[in-house]
Amino acid sequence: EDIPIEASQDTSKDTSQTSSSTSTNNSSIFVKDKITIIFTDGAAKSNGKPNAKASYAFVVNHGPYKGYKESGLVPIHDKYKPSNSRGELLGMIRAIEYAIEQDIKDNVVVFCDNKYCVFTYNTWLDKWIRENELSSKANLDLIDRIISIKKTVKDKRMKVKVIQCKGHVELPKDKTSDEYYIAKGNYDADLLATSTLK
Repeated sequence: EDIPIEASQDTSKDTSQTSSSTSTNNSSIFVKDKITIIFTDGAAKSNGKPNAKASYAFVVNHGPYKGYKESGLVPIHDKYKPSNSRGELLGMIRAIEYAIEQDIKDNVVVFCDNKYCVFTYNTWLDKWIRENELSSKANLDLIDRIISIKKTVKDKRMKVKVIQCKGHVELPKDKTSDEYYIAKGNYDADLLATSTLK
């Protein structure tokens, strides 16, 4: 069963100020049984400085692997300093790699609050490759991993959607709403990434 269109934002446009449009209705992704939902995040200390430190995290909130969590520090790279962007990218990458490792055949929805990650996966990467612009981009080591996972997702005929959500928002009062579910999932991933830095 395909992921309903309500769960898939049009990321060909700038949605940096727009949350996922999954308000509670009969087509909500959260009433679907055969779906894995993962929230990702990244964090950093002293971002952009020589002593910078960054982390990544993801939390599986729905599906057969619900409750699984993973976090870690962004490895030191000889060309790229640890940064929030690298933490965000690695969180998204590891979430999808985890889905591949577990051979999840059902729909996989990855929520991320970072525009750079979402647009890189959904839109920009294909354009960069098509227009031969990859060599001018940052974080090429992680970009190469995204290229690899996208190929694997295609080869295995997996259904993966990466969706942008608002980050660091106040939790809605209605705990039965999709808005609460998304905000809480984002909060949990953010908390895990932040605590990993300590």
